[in-house]
Amino acid sequence: SIDANVIFFMQPAHVDRWEIFDRLGYWDDIERWKTEIMKLVDQEQSRGAKVALWDFASYEHFVQEALPSDSDLDSNLSWFWEPAHYRTALGDIMITQMREVNSPIRFGVKLTRDNLSEWLLKIRADRDQFRSTQPEQVARITSILCSASHCSP
Repeated sequence: SIDANVIFFMQPAHVDRWEIFDRLGYWDDIERWKTEIMKLVDQEQSRGAKVALWDFASYEHFVQEALPSDSDLDSNLSWFWEPAHYRTALGDIMITQMREVNSPIRFGVKLTRDNLSEWLLKIRADRDQFRSTQPEQVARITSILCSASHCSP
């Protein structure tokens, strides 16, 4: 018998990616996917497996970093290379969280059957807050989708 702790995690993505997925109608699918994975993890935990599931796929502040203007070819994002790939600094924060080391920096959540629904509601609330406080970013994403004929403002 192998005595191992297994940690699964859902990757973060830049807010642009989450906005595009939502505008294309995939948000319910993302939430169903998270729910199904949590069910699998919960089943394994009930059998005694040392397995955990962390979710960093959210609208938390790290993923809301504003993009440089189109004319700014010298600036880089602090947390992302591009919408789907994050930098080492963000990965280090995630590892600290998953190791459950005391840290003043909070990012992501260790999912359980008991906190999943509340977490999904928090992500939706964070998404709504992002949209109300960052209308220029939302308009830019909408413009990109409309130009590609996937417009649903």
